[in-house]
Amino acid sequence: MEQQRPLDDSLLIQHYNVSGSQWVAIARKTRTKSAHQCATRWYNVLRPGINNGPFTAFEHDLVRQLYKEYGPRWKRICSAAFPNRTPRMIKDSWEETQAELNRIQVDIVLFGIVFAFAVRLQSKTTMEKWSSLEDTALITLYRMYGPQWVTVSRILESKSAHQCSHRWHNALRPGINKEPFTTFEHDTVSQQYRVHGPRWARISANLPDRTRDMVKASREEMQAEEERIRVQMLIARLLN
Repeated sequence: MEQQRPLDDSLLIQHYNVSGSQWVAIARKTRTKSAHQCATRWYNVLRPGINNGPFTAFEHDLVRQLYKEYGPRWKRICSAAFPNRTPRMIKDSWEETQAELNRIQVDIVLFGIVFAFAVRLQSKTTMEKWSSLEDTALITLYRMYGPQWVTVSRILESKSAHQCSHRWHNALRPGINKEPFTTFEHDTVSQQYRVHGPRWARISANLPDRTRDMVKASREEMQAEEERIRVQMLIARLLN
């Protein structure tokens, strides 16, 4: 695009001060620029109040949010929230943000590939026990692909889709409470077991920060304790 010279800008400002936004008339006076070029230059560069400084993080985020609502309607976004910015600036902000997101995504993909390759070197066969390296790789791949377990397992190779899903939901997902069960939680498991039987996923829905395996282990622990008490009582009766 042809660069505007300082002299052109000075003349355009003078003509605008005299004629206002009569761009056809102004273009005739400048002789070197069209009405569209004059209007674009004024609104995007020369008009008073334009903030030519870098976008703040808040502004970048706001552009991204409004883009979800309006799409690439830069003038609409500008008029909605950026009186001291121009449509061109809004577009540049969006493109800058997208370029950064693309760079981050590439870094994540490369990171995941490196981890997956390291896991394949560590184990070429499907193992029941998970290593810390496999856990880290699974977390990375989940951030990239979400619960697309078939895709995740194809990259990881050392574990099946079912194993990946099970490991994530029962060990790695955020929010899992790994502290010992409270008396209240044990009681909840017992009550729910009487209603639903060994449907651990259904029971764990009542304890959102516990996993299906934890709920099952809680029930088995209580059964073992009940059996221990039953045996002790039986022995006591025999001795008496």
